[in-house]
Amino acid sequence: VQPQQRDYAKQLAYGLLYFKGAHALAVDLSCDVKQAARHHESFMQSIPDVDAWRKTVIDECKNHASMCVQTLGNRRRYLHNIKSHNTSSSAQAERQAVNTVCQGSAADLVKLAMIQLHKQLHQQFPGGTCRLLLQVHDELLFEVKSSVLQQACSLIKNCMENAVALSVPFPVKLRVGPSWGELEPYHLQL
Repeated sequence: VQPQQRDYAKQLAYGLLYFKGAHALAVDLSCDVKQAARHHESFMQSIPDVDAWRKTVIDECKNHASMCVQTLGNRRRYLHNIKSHNTSSSAQAERQAVNTVCQGSAADLVKLAMIQLHKQLHQQFPGGTCRLLLQVHDELLFEVKSSVLQQACSLIKNCMENAVALSVPFPVKLRVGPSWGELEPYHLQL
């Protein structure tokens, strides 16, 4: 899969997940409305449970006594407008409900991985030979001495992929380089 294809698919998936229609998708994907509608239909046919899942998230939020959704890490977001008579407000709350479960749960997974990594890095790499510098969304940036690169990458990949036991794989891609702007894919040597 080429980066452009991945970006296209990502825009399509996020757009549909968050209720974008054919017109908005056409703008995002730089295509005509008919093509966007075909992509929409194809996507929904290939993953038919998306609609049911979104409906479940929204219905559970509406029916919850506190009108909230929860992430995988059990953090709550209260969305009192989910039952608003103002359709614009209720539609926004519905999008926020779905988004919170997706993005909030992803944030929970990264935070749990960071906690595990913090403990492991101090034990296995004393003296700062491998340090966590920064989190950007679902990515972590490390500073690693070249002498421990393989060992550090193995630990990082393992902690991130196994932060939480899930029924689906959580693959992690590694990239290394002398600066953030010069990162290249890195494959562990077995």
